[in-house]
Amino acid sequence: MKFGKMLLASVAVVLPLMAAPGYVAQINKGFKQETLDCAKYVKFITPATLNKWMNQNKDFTIIDVREKDETTAVQIDWPDTDFIPRGVLEDKIHEEINVNPNTFNPNDVYVMLCRTGHRATLAGAVLVKYFHFKHVYVLKGGIFAWMKAGYPVIDGRYMLKFKLVK
Repeated sequence: MKFGKMLLASVAVVLPLMAAPGYVAQINKGFKQETLDCAKYVKFITPATLNKWMNQNKDFTIIDVREKDETTAVQIDWPDTDFIPRGVLEDKIHEEINVNPNTFNPNDVYVMLCRTGHRATLAGAVLVKYFHFKHVYVLKGGIFAWMKAGYPVIDGRYMLKFKLVK
């Protein structure tokens, strides 16, 4: 009887753990599909194009949708950058537009940024679909692609500029 209870308890603990990888894979598959569905609403730019825009002083705003700890670690050095985590984007944009309609102009150019481009794609689609923004770009590959291409970033804690060395 004691052995039976132990076996039952072990199965109760191990079975959910065995199912977890499949569940996580299913979530990842759904997230990737949602990202693909949202990609039709935005345009994508490469790190080289963004760097060119920066060198030309093109008029655009970066909206970095990473979490605070991510933006504290590294940022792209651009003066017109807003840090709005993906989880609060809709509320924050709605609130800002209600307080000052000129804060986020739907006719301006916006470059969405995250770690790899997935969250930025979802966030960009929200701006186009629900707020009717017309010029929304996503940095393809996110800040990882930016750094991999060798472009400079700043340490968000100390505002020190640096590049990754290959």
